[in-house]
Amino acid sequence: MIDEDVYPILSLQSCLDKRAAKGGVSPQQVAQAIAFAQARLE
Repeated sequence: MIDEDVYPILSLQSCLDKRAAKGGVSPQQVAQAIAFAQARLE
């Protein structure tokens, strides 16, 4: 049975945080991609 405790796991932020593979959409990967792009522009 699904209880209320499952909803935090299914949140958008939780799902994004788990997509940490290279090129993924986790905040850490996005920050790395931005830093890489900025370094290339300089």
